[in-house]
Amino acid sequence: STIKSPRIVLLFGNNTKEDILLQKELNEMQRRCANFRVVYIVSKLEEKGSAEEGFIDAEKIKRFCPPPSKSQKVLVCGPPPMYKALCGARSEK
Repeated sequence: STIKSPRIVLLFGNNTKEDILLQKELNEMQRRCANFRVVYIVSKLEEKGSAEEGFIDAEKIKRFCPPPSKSQKVLVCGPPPMYKALCGARSEK
């Protein structure tokens, strides 16, 4: 059987384009790695077409990421409001 290489889609949210860390390096990784794609999402977009506008939400995950399956994983890293919006309430232990 054929083993497929993992496909990684990074939805990278920031307030503005100027806030994007490591943009040059991420763009280079995207250029060099066929299985890696980065989508910049900014809440304050000043130049249309340079990034997606808004917040990382279920609609953007559905639009840019492969559909859910046993072999697909979605990892969420961000501030508590984003985590709560995407994953639901988090129980504190």
